[in-house]
Amino acid sequence: MSKEDCFNRLACSLVLMLISSVCSAGVIVSGSTYDAYDAAFEDVDALDSAGKIVWGSGFASGTYLGKGWVLTAAHVAELPINLSFTINGATYTTSAVHINDGWSGVFAEGGDIALLRLDELNVPAQTALLYSGTTGGLLDEVFYLSGYGKTGTGDTGATDSGGVLHAGENLIEKTGGGAAFFSGYDESILFFDFDDPSAGNDGYFWSDNQTLTYEYMIAQGDSGGGAFVFLDGQYVLGGVNSFVLALDDAVDSSYSDIGALTSAGEFTDWVFEVTGTDFTGLLAPGDANGDGLVDSADLAIWQQNYDPLGDNDNTFAMGDWADNGLIDSADLALWQQNYGPIGGSVLVGHAPESGAFFVMTAAGLPLLWRRKRRVH
Repeated sequence: MSKEDCFNRLACSLVLMLISSVCSAGVIVSGSTYDAYDAAFEDVDALDSAGKIVWGSGFASGTYLGKGWVLTAAHVAELPINLSFTINGATYTTSAVHINDGWSGVFAEGGDIALLRLDELNVPAQTALLYSGTTGGLLDEVFYLSGYGKTGTGDTGATDSGGVLHAGENLIEKTGGGAAFFSGYDESILFFDFDDPSAGNDGYFWSDNQTLTYEYMIAQGDSGGGAFVFLDGQYVLGGVNSFVLALDDAVDSSYSDIGALTSAGEFTDWVFEVTGTDFTGLLAPGDANGDGLVDSADLAIWQQNYDPLGDNDNTFAMGDWADNGLIDSADLALWQQNYGPIGGSVLVGHAPESGAFFVMTAAGLPLLWRRKRRVH
């Protein structure tokens, strides 16, 4: 697709999506202020993982996961332009773009999610923890939405721009694949509406129409930004800002407009496959292949990638379970500690005279390998 074709598609899709452009962040309830919103969420540390995706004079939003990886929307990442990522006042170049295979360019079909690989792998910034549950498990949860989209109020819609990160809250009330209006949308999409605190409200039969104190609607420029939810005592990244719908033919993020998120939980396996890192924090150290077991298959991966000097870009999937850039005896100890296939225990030892590790599995089958030596 040419650059011209790509921008034409973005322009023609305004009625369905958030076009990434030169903007600053989200629409609030009329009568409130951004200062009030910012103060309300200043202690939500997860929001510090929000950053700006920049190209030329335009920008969108993204969330820093760690180890040089940024999660954003596919329709942002597919722009045929070199993208960079700004967080904590520093800007990093992008070395690779990974768009989910399920993204067809049709928002209703879902899959609007992508990963950016930064040249710098050790970005000094807050990282986000990925939600790993089902999309349905997020129904009736309050989300904290972040991004750099246009500003305004529910009465005016998104009218102003500036480039400042803001956040607000909204309630997830529907998922794709449901009855009536949402039946034509993929099940991985989460929906919320912008409720008007006045008596009229929007009157949607599927919405309880209760306006939250810091009710918020994503706007142009928020595309790819993170939507966080507080579960089990911690904030997790539950969704990625995707698009906005309107039934009044004016997609301006005003009252009654409907926001849509890509559910992060549907794509954790894909994120792990691309990055080699467990950003959910749920995999046991030692489970290199992410199959829920810590067993000989994982040990073989550790053996293959053994790298005590940190010569390689080591990941969880390669055996760096201690998360220190090395694949060494510390990781082996974690594998031993968490060894958990069906049946028995495992013994790990070291034969100093031979320079070899040996492992006796529960089945009594020895595995043996030697330390790799660095060649100068």
